[in-house]
Amino acid sequence: MRKIVASGIAVIAAVMLPSTPAAAEGDFGGGGCRGYWHPLEEVNGTLEWGVESHCVGTGWMPHILEVELQKGHHALFFSTVLTEKSPGYTQGSPDISLHYPTSCTDATEATYRMKVYVTAGSHTGNWLSPEYTVPCDV
Repeated sequence: MRKIVASGIAVIAAVMLPSTPAAAEGDFGGGGCRGYWHPLEEVNGTLEWGVESHCVGTGWMPHILEVELQKGHHALFFSTVLTEKSPGYTQGSPDISLHYPTSCTDATEATYRMKVYVTAGSHTGNWLSPEYTVPCDV
C-alpha cells in the first residue's frame, strides 16, 4: 500500500499521475484527501483488491469513493468486471475503505487494474491503478 498526498481542495481535478508506472502505483487523490489502492493479488483462490480515501479539513463533503475492477483483453482494451461504491451513510465520513475479495473461477493468468473515482465536496477526479497480472480469472 502506497500513500499519496494531494494539495488543496481546488486542485482535485488537476492532480496528475507520474509518468512512470512504479511511481504511479497507488497514486490517486486530491483536495484535502489522500488515497491508497492495494495491489491486486491472488490469495488462496481469491482476488484481493480495494481502495481507501481519507480526508482532512473542510469542504470535502460529500465524500464518495467508487472503484471499478477492470480486466484486460488481449492487450487491446479493458472491460469493467465489477463496480463498487461507498454506501450513502459514509458520505459524511472523512475515511472510506472499500475492500472486495472476489472468488477466482480458475488459476488462468489475467491482467487487471482499478479505476478509482473520488468526489470530495464539489470536486471530482478519477485515476487508474497500474496493471497487475495474477493467476486468477474472475
